[in-house]
Amino acid sequence: MAFDPTKRKTGGALLGDRIRMNAIYNDRVFLRSMATRQSETELSNAVDEALKLMMHGNFDLIILETTGIGQGDAKVVDISDLSLYVMTSEYGASSQLEKIDMIDYADMIVLNKFDKMGSEDAFEDVLHAYANSRNLFVDEKSRASFPVFGTVASDFNNPGVTRLFIRLFNRFNELKLLTTPGNRTLDINKAKELDNPHTFTIIPSDKTFYLGEISRTLKHYRENTKN
Repeated sequence: MAFDPTKRKTGGALLGDRIRMNAIYNDRVFLRSMATRQSETELSNAVDEALKLMMHGNFDLIILETTGIGQGDAKVVDISDLSLYVMTSEYGASSQLEKIDMIDYADMIVLNKFDKMGSEDAFEDVLHAYANSRNLFVDEKSRASFPVFGTVASDFNNPGVTRLFIRLFNRFNELKLLTTPGNRTLDINKAKELDNPHTFTIIPSDKTFYLGEISRTLKHYRENTKN
């Protein structure tokens, strides 16, 4: 379920998720895009009833995407088994982090577009904000255990996304939220191999230049057919 804000002036909502989600036509996936209407929060007032309906449908996993939340909006925490806050480095001064409720309550925090300038400094600020809100101490030994991740979602086989995936599904297993047939927990050991992008490639090494070979073959074919 994806939520978009309703404009106060016109009472309308763009529902942009319906525009972008053009490649999910699969029997295993259902997307419902909704407007927040008069809720004045990051979710619709109808979210509770919608969730009951989806749970009755025996979906394996239900994802709630809220509107772009700012300061003081954390209702999603109350209705979620696991909450994930996605942000970027463009939040302004580090003092602004003190105003974001989700940093205090989210189970995991993702700093996306991590390839942008200033992201590493922003990551340190977010990491310390997460630790301070929970009275934790940050040092070289403990920092790796904090559920704060720098990701580049547009980057294929991005190590940060892989680490997030592994931590997320490990947490699912700990909470017994997601199981395979036979009530067995998910085995994600295979995913750990992807943590190093150099251990996995989508194109086999002996086929690395196959696109160039295809291009040359077509070029030669055109030259020969002209004659």
